[in-house]
Amino acid sequence: METTIGRVLIVLLSVAATITAALTAGYTAFYELGLSPEQIRTRAINAAIIIGLLLAIAHYAKKLWKPK
Repeated sequence: METTIGRVLIVLLSVAATITAALTAGYTAFYELGLSPEQIRTRAINAAIIIGLLLAIAHYAKKLWKPK
């Protein structure tokens, strides 16, 4: 059984991974592809949301797939 501290750590690591992915995508688009901040802002936010949702689904799906 997971403890509360374990659950909090999982959420914090998921948030950190999401932020890291968004910053990496933004840096690559701005400096490597030469796009303006206005062009990449929406895409970076959407990517962060999608990655966060996928991490949350993967985390909470483990609980749903456990036999009762």
